[in-house]
Amino acid sequence: MKRTAFLSVFLFFCLCGGYAIADVTYQSEFGFTITLPPGWTIMSRSDVKDKPDITRAALAVAEKNNTIKNLPLELYNKLKEKLTGGEMEYYYRVEAPAFNISVYQDVGTIAQTKDDEQAACDSLSEELGKLSSKPVNLFECRFEEKGNAAALYLVADAYREDQKYVQYLVQKSPNKVLLFTGSCDRNEDFEKVKAEFDRIIKSLQIL
Repeated sequence: MKRTAFLSVFLFFCLCGGYAIADVTYQSEFGFTITLPPGWTIMSRSDVKDKPDITRAALAVAEKNNTIKNLPLELYNKLKEKLTGGEMEYYYRVEAPAFNISVYQDVGTIAQTKDDEQAACDSLSEELGKLSSKPVNLFECRFEEKGNAAALYLVADAYREDQKYVQYLVQKSPNKVLLFTGSCDRNEDFEKVKAEFDRIIKSLQIL
């Protein structure tokens, strides 16, 4: 779980397609529902898997713009595998402040007590630092209840210079977690993005 915390941060660039929505509750193939405001577009797991040209274009742009220069090769390869295998979903908005939410499933257990929370956050900070070519700041890390599930909330440095991302690791079942990662292309928009992301996650319901 810790080693995949950076996986979904960089595909803001050119994923397109899917379908535009207007304040709708979406039922994911991952086994949850979530409500997104007007102006958002959904790319389901099937959309990602069935449109390999879009996936290749997104990866090509990321490489061309050097936006993955600090991403460890192991994580980059795993990300490509998840994308081409249809193991991720994306929800994105192009209107300002533009940002995206990526979702995938991993194996893990969320901290349930304050002692566990502190240990998990300390360990996560160390692991993220090992996976990056530079020190990683973990600005926020805490246990929360979101929707009908336990979650670990974190805000950390992204691999791009002067960028952050926000992530919820949500307990789906005893040994499975869902990772919701929000990122934007302009750091000055981050606080607005984070606030809207928090509102969206409040609607989450595990089925």
